[in-house]
Amino acid sequence: MGQCLSLFKSETSSEEGIEMVPIIKFPIVPPPPRPPQHVVYPPSMAELIRVPAGRLPLIPDDDYVLVEYTRAAREIFANANRLTEKLNKLEECHKESNNEIGNAFTILCIFIDRLAKHYEDFLRLSAFNVDQFAQSRKDMASEGYKALYVMKKEVEVLLKKKKPWFNEIRRKIKAQIKHGNGLWEHVQKAKFRVAIE
Repeated sequence: MGQCLSLFKSETSSEEGIEMVPIIKFPIVPPPPRPPQHVVYPPSMAELIRVPAGRLPLIPDDDYVLVEYTRAAREIFANANRLTEKLNKLEECHKESNNEIGNAFTILCIFIDRLAKHYEDFLRLSAFNVDQFAQSRKDMASEGYKALYVMKKEVEVLLKKKKPWFNEIRRKIKAQIKHGNGLWEHVQKAKFRVAIE
């Protein structure tokens, strides 16, 4: 399982004063699984990520797009922050080895899927020219979605192990929270003239 380091002494060596070094074994901890370098996103999302933002004009006196745009950013922020709570519940169920672990895993996956849906809504609404920063916010959301997509694939693999790597998942959730917070702060700074329920 592990690698060994030793000094090789040939049988035909003419030097008699060489001492053999004992074999020292070091345990090797496998690195966390990494996704392939080329990630293939769902075709609809790949298209939303690829096209530029702000290519459609806003309809005057119609706040629907601005309301939904702002709501999608807020939901990304809120759902990203809830992922930690769901992971904690899953970790607690794993430590107690109770029957709720399947439900806790399903709930975590549902929240990941819900977050992906909010990213999709935001990217779709980024087609409208809400302001001069639409492209930069779209880029932020695109990076967040890409990280979430990779995280979802890794969560499915990491949690199937006997000893799941909760710290690795927690690190990825923190990255999602950072993406969500950054996007929500950027939208709040825009101060769109809309009220969200």
